[in-house]
Amino acid sequence: MVNQVNAEQAPRPVVTAKMPRPRPRRDVAKRLFLLFAALSGFLWVTLGALAGHGLFNAGQHADFFDKAHRYQIVHTLALLSLVSLPPSWPLLLCRTAGFLWILGLFAFCGSLYWMAFAGTPDLRLVVPVGGIAFLLGWAILFFAACWGERHGR
Repeated sequence: MVNQVNAEQAPRPVVTAKMPRPRPRRDVAKRLFLLFAALSGFLWVTLGALAGHGLFNAGQHADFFDKAHRYQIVHTLALLSLVSLPPSWPLLLCRTAGFLWILGLFAFCGSLYWMAFAGTPDLRLVVPVGGIAFLLGWAILFFAACWGERHGR
């Protein structure tokens, strides 16, 4: 009987519901940059292989292709580098730089590729838009690097 009384008087353990673990916050822009860099890198290798098999003879079309090809790999690698920047850097500036580079890849490289493959200068006015987007992206990344961790997120 003593054991029964002590068992009844003993404090019952408090059952608490386990709180779900907080999911790591995913940066959708970083994933987009990584996906786009992977696709752009794949296209860069594919287009380079096509050109390497004598797709273009020397001339203006080959110049368009070479310029687009060079700028594509540089900005593909730049997009890839944005994914690895510290999370304490200014997020808005880094995202803006990345989206400007994507715009530049479409406008600058895309229009040069179009002019190289189609043989028409239809999109020649779009090329400077892409070039300006590239330049703005680099300038914004410069400011993000200057501010660094002081003005992060």
